[in-house]
Amino acid sequence: ASESTCLYPMSFAFDLQQLKGSIKEVGIVNPPILRSENDHFRIITGLRRIMASRDLGFEKIWCRILRAEDLAPKDALMIALHENLASRQFNIVEKALILKHLSQHYSAEKICNNFMKILGLAKRIELYHLYRDIEQKLSVCVKESLARGALQLKTATLLLTINQKDADILVYLGNKLKLNINQFHEFIDITIDLSHMHEEPVQKILLRPEIVEIIDNDKMNIPQKSHKLLEVLREIRYPTVAQAQRRMRQRIESLHLHDAVRLTLPSFLESSEYKLEVLFQDGKQLQRLLKDILKKPGLESIRSPLAEVMKPEPIREPNEI
Repeated sequence: ASESTCLYPMSFAFDLQQLKGSIKEVGIVNPPILRSENDHFRIITGLRRIMASRDLGFEKIWCRILRAEDLAPKDALMIALHENLASRQFNIVEKALILKHLSQHYSAEKICNNFMKILGLAKRIELYHLYRDIEQKLSVCVKESLARGALQLKTATLLLTINQKDADILVYLGNKLKLNINQFHEFIDITIDLSHMHEEPVQKILLRPEIVEIIDNDKMNIPQKSHKLLEVLREIRYPTVAQAQRRMRQRIESLHLHDAVRLTLPSFLESSEYKLEVLFQDGKQLQRLLKDILKKPGLESIRSPLAEVMKPEPIREPNEI
């Protein structure tokens, strides 16, 4: 059994381990349904059950067989769809597969009105076309990342704007660096943005010396590389914000705060608030540390992140203030 023997495959990037455990324990409760076509059979439902049984060494399993003349392809599709709906949830790629199958028998308008809702999708024609593009235009590599939840739907939308080779490179690198779902989106978003801004291929952006240095750095672990890569990409994409962030760090360093006090600026100015951390053993020590902070010359030079970006000011030494 394989997807090629399945009339309307609806599974993508699935793991058979749990199913095999269930079959070992109680057998196949719901037999697969086959459609007889001349001298061969096509699977309507139960592809995963058949594959799991084969892996377990079963030579025979019970199946329900329907004759081709008694079961039109459209009816077979409805049986497959509703049996799957009753037993599991679909990932993004599987929904795209189902919409592809439905498009063989129904208009886009009818699919939107009658089927999008049962797939958990909004009844929007542009969303229907997005899923059709996912099925038709994205590579298996990208689809696998979508299916296991490493990529968001909005990230797939970005990948559809570039050529398949560049999309594969971005997804390969993101997987290699084990980016989480939000990091993955930011990485792809900024890289594609830079590609458009500089009119350079994605590959050329990723071959910049400062980026290659991070990826090839054996002294950094994966989380460190991921963090540093995004930091460098942000600096390239948003130089004004990067300069403001450097000025803010210099202002904080010029305060010469006590070792027990840490003043942290918002990461790449994503927030409008600083973070103050104070380590202390008792109330008296806390009081001393807070008094020391308030007496620091130059404390008033710490400006709001937005002001630092919009109206940069030169950094002055505390004795100049």
